[in-house]
Amino acid sequence: MLSGKKKLQLAGGFAAFLCFAVGVGCGGFFVDPTLTSLAITPATFSLQTVGQTQQLTATGTFNDGSTQNLTGSSTWTSSDLTVAKVSSTGLVTAKTSATGSATITVTHTSKAGAVSGTATATIGQSFTVTPSLGTSISLTTYPAGTTFSFTATLNGTDVTSQTTFSSSNAAIISVAGSQGTVVAQGTVTITGTDGTSVGTVQITVGP
Repeated sequence: MLSGKKKLQLAGGFAAFLCFAVGVGCGGFFVDPTLTSLAITPATFSLQTVGQTQQLTATGTFNDGSTQNLTGSSTWTSSDLTVAKVSSTGLVTAKTSATGSATITVTHTSKAGAVSGTATATIGQSFTVTPSLGTSISLTTYPAGTTFSFTATLNGTDVTSQTTFSSSNAAIISVAGSQGTVVAQGTVTITGTDGTSVGTVQITVGP
């Protein structure tokens, strides 16, 4: 049977253990994970008209492998407010219809420090028409009757299948669908139209 002194020692030891568990447990046994990286989705995107928007999401990755949506608890900034602005919740709005780009940065700050991530916004319409034979065609190499193709890209995306092509002079280069046919010498402008987007390319046919 335990003596009074022994009981007192055991009680004291148990009390000390409880104090240690309560005081250190949450701060020592259960350490909060540290944010190691912050990624924006989508990382690249295009907005073509003034007022068009894109919602971004910020996802944090921690040192224990876990992830968390930090969109609403982070700070958002744009490198060029004349091109695109971003709200406190990651909503990007185009501010111009001219071609330009802006870097969108998101930063999350915690006790461990600040971690940032970036995304690239391409603003405006960059519509390009490209002939497969280039912009200078020689009848010696490509005689009358030679056919070639056109491709169209909108902000880097291939939109050939939905583009209507036309020629300013079918007596020099005729156009059918996305195909061109060499006819005779001269300079011609090929126009590609995709909805409200228009692109042109000038082709010269020589001897």
